[in-house]
Amino acid sequence: EHVAPDGSHTLNKLWRYRTKVDIDHLSHMLDQTVTDPNKYPILREFLRKEPQFRLLQRLPAILELHSFLKSKFHRRISRRDARTLTLRDLKQQLHSTEERQKISRLTEDLSFVWQQVRSDIFNFGGLWRPREKEHQLENMDEDTPIAYFLPSAIPRVLKDTELEGICFLALVHHLVETVNNNFVRWYRSKVEAERDPDELEICLSQVTALHLVTYDYRQELLPLILSHCNCSSMNSESEKVEAYDFEALERQFIERFVCYKSVVQFKPEELRFSSFTDVCRKEIHEKLMEKVQQEEMLPSVGNQVVQQLTDVASLSTVIRVLDDVIGIAASVGPGSNVSIDEYLHEVLHFPLERGLISSTARVQCQLKHVRSLWRLLNVERGRRLLRIKKQPFEVPDRYRERLPQSALTHFRRWLHQIDIDMFLKETTDIVLLRFEEWEDEPNMVEMELGRDILEDFCESQLRGLQHIPEEVQLRHIIHCWEIAISMQEQMTMS
Repeated sequence: EHVAPDGSHTLNKLWRYRTKVDIDHLSHMLDQTVTDPNKYPILREFLRKEPQFRLLQRLPAILELHSFLKSKFHRRISRRDARTLTLRDLKQQLHSTEERQKISRLTEDLSFVWQQVRSDIFNFGGLWRPREKEHQLENMDEDTPIAYFLPSAIPRVLKDTELEGICFLALVHHLVETVNNNFVRWYRSKVEAERDPDELEICLSQVTALHLVTYDYRQELLPLILSHCNCSSMNSESEKVEAYDFEALERQFIERFVCYKSVVQFKPEELRFSSFTDVCRKEIHEKLMEKVQQEEMLPSVGNQVVQQLTDVASLSTVIRVLDDVIGIAASVGPGSNVSIDEYLHEVLHFPLERGLISSTARVQCQLKHVRSLWRLLNVERGRRLLRIKKQPFEVPDRYRERLPQSALTHFRRWLHQIDIDMFLKETTDIVLLRFEEWEDEPNMVEMELGRDILEDFCESQLRGLQHIPEEVQLRHIIHCWEIAISMQEQMTMS
């Protein structure tokens, strides 16, 4: 407040002796100068928990990393592969420099927070505490397998083989419940806050920094402390006088960092990840058909969609989107007349770049057509892979045996009697939805394709005509599919 007449106040080195004003100094001065512990209770509690609130700033980044991994691998990777693929390996697979940089940035935030809270979680984590030493991670970094960031179950039903994601689950629970929610609820009980209940809570998937008791320490909190500190005056005994306006500080802290913050609904199911070995895809499609009545698309609509998806990459992209839609709709059961495009972007809030690509599909296809569209695009993808001399499906070799010559002519004659389009869709269903349940049953290859596997289809198509020859077995299904594709294209050309 006073300027030295000799100008010494302009010497930079003198300022090193000035008391450092920061959060620790503020806490110390509050304890020293305000002896009544019931005075400024919200300010006291805020200062006590302030180091934890700084960590909350990184929670949205942690959730963003989880969302990225889940969108990329949900039901698309086996549990075994998830246990070996590290974030560093994933970065090497990404073609986008921007995505690689994003993974690095998000992982740094996660790793930093984990180092700060891991001891608290291991000692006081309760239900969410990893109890076995082998599941208590020292680090969460780029050398950690992605399985550790993708909880596969909730603790009450965890099996020993499903514990990799427990540390991540415990971390998010600690930040949400222990740090944010406990303080927000305590504050509301103190001030008896009365607000619209809809404003009080928010879903974990919608959380941003604005909903949390968090801030930038250097750009927001420290300037606020400095602006309420008077520490440069001298009294008559030449002693430095340091003082804070605690009342104004508490009011500012409440208005800027506490008052309008939300309680976050912690539902571990929102973080749950399923590998493709967790849930049988056949069961998912069956549940979809129970929840949402399915219909075939008009052939003209299907032809337009296929023409607009010009390469294998675009077909694969849309198929992955449809896998997500089918998985979610099978659980939720929305109306069948809802547009797939509308469901994707207005209900599920998928980014615009994750869509159907085809303008016809966006306009014409509803949820009641989702399975029809999924089957059509998988058949078309296999067809195009076959054209460039690649395997149409990734299946074990035991399903790729060639038809014996004795059955080949008979099978071709049989194909002329049926709807080849529907045969291709039915066999595609078998390959993509049922092979996983037969993974440990090698003798299934001996089953007759017609009488045992496609019995219902054969009955509906033949109406008394001959079935598929008995020699045609499940082991020949890929060759049969390829023959049907070839015959279909010959018929189209003629």
